[in-house]
Amino acid sequence: MGYAPYTYTNQAASTAYNRLTSTDIWVHDGHGDIGAIGFTKGLDTVSNTSLIRVANLQLPYNSQYVVNSLGTNTLANSRLIITMGCKVAKNINNNSTSGDNNIIDAFFERGAHCAIGFTSEVDNTEGTNFIWYFFSYSNYLGTTIGESADYASAVGPSVAKEYMYLVGDKFSDLRG
Repeated sequence: MGYAPYTYTNQAASTAYNRLTSTDIWVHDGHGDIGAIGFTKGLDTVSNTSLIRVANLQLPYNSQYVVNSLGTNTLANSRLIITMGCKVAKNINNNSTSGDNNIIDAFFERGAHCAIGFTSEVDNTEGTNFIWYFFSYSNYLGTTIGESADYASAVGPSVAKEYMYLVGDKFSDLRG
C-alpha cells in the first residue's frame, strides 16, 4: 500500500491523540467502552489507564483527551480511523449509534474521511483478526474500505458485521 507503518505499544493516550492529526491511517487495538478508548501502561488498572474520549465525562482516569474539543477539520489528513475497543460506536446518551456522542462519529465530524468501530464487546482474537483480514484484503486485492471491512467481519473468528459501525467514505481504497 506504500505506507510506512509505526507501532506504538503500551503508549499513553497523549501519544495516540497527538498522532491522530498527522496520520493517514490510525488503528487502535485496545480497551474501549461507550464514549472512550483506553490506553494502559503497565498493569491493567484504572490508575495506569489514560483515555481518548468523545466528551467531558466524569471518569476516574489519570489523563483524558477529548475528541469533541478538536476543530472541525482537525482530522482531515486521516483517511481511516479504526478502533477495536468494546462498544466504542455506542452513543453515550442512549446506546444508539447516531449523533456526535459516540467516538466514531466524533472522529468523522472532526474531518476523518472514514471511521470504523463496534457496538459490541470485542475480544483480543476478534480484534486482531479483523485488523489482519481488513488490511490483507485491502492490500492484496485493492478493495474499497467498505468491502475490506465487510470481508474482515465475515471471516472468523472476528467481530460480526451486524456489530460493525462504519461512517464516511467507504468507497475509497487505501492504495492511492
